[in-house]
Amino acid sequence: MAFIIPSEARYERSYVLHKIKFFSQKLLSFDQIDDETMFPNGPQRHFLRKIHKTAYGSLNMSYRVEHALSPWVNFMIMPIFALANAGVEIPDLAYFNIFNTSGVAGGVGLGIFLGLVLGKPLGITLFSYAAIKSRLCEMPEKAGWAMFFAVACLGGIGFTMSIFVDTLSFQDATAVEEMRNAGKIAILMGSLAAGILGTILIKLVSGTHKNSLG
Repeated sequence: MAFIIPSEARYERSYVLHKIKFFSQKLLSFDQIDDETMFPNGPQRHFLRKIHKTAYGSLNMSYRVEHALSPWVNFMIMPIFALANAGVEIPDLAYFNIFNTSGVAGGVGLGIFLGLVLGKPLGITLFSYAAIKSRLCEMPEKAGWAMFFAVACLGGIGFTMSIFVDTLSFQDATAVEEMRNAGKIAILMGSLAAGILGTILIKLVSGTHKNSLG
């Protein structure tokens, strides 16, 4: 499929710039018509569609196909591929209760989960704080510690190396198969929680920063 998808866009650069400028002027010319006051009004919607069509034609088909497939690849194909290659076995739903302790697995799931969600951001932040205060490193420009910690929470997203270490740690004895499976599920759930936590904190810190500037 990649060999037969055109790599050239439908419209050239000069044509795109000329058309967008023309349609933008037309768009503004209907900004003060008497019968409609809301934006966009009827004529403006027409020219917005023209601008959209022109902009869409300026992108080559290869990019458009890649953009259309991206959500399917990232949120369906890759997770299925990752789970299949990770060898995660879920014999029953009790494995999802990572906060539970058992005679065989102990608190492996809880330890891994807290290590990713809390240990990773704390370790990254404290080590970076020590490095910056000792002048071995410099704080990124326009960055604060709140945003630094929020981004550090994303460091808890781990998959391939974490599962690899889990497999190496519990690969010999048959009795620790339950620990190995519990560890893999805890890694997946901890990564998901770290991603959600980091995203929420980044949104909150960004919103607070914007409000303080406004």
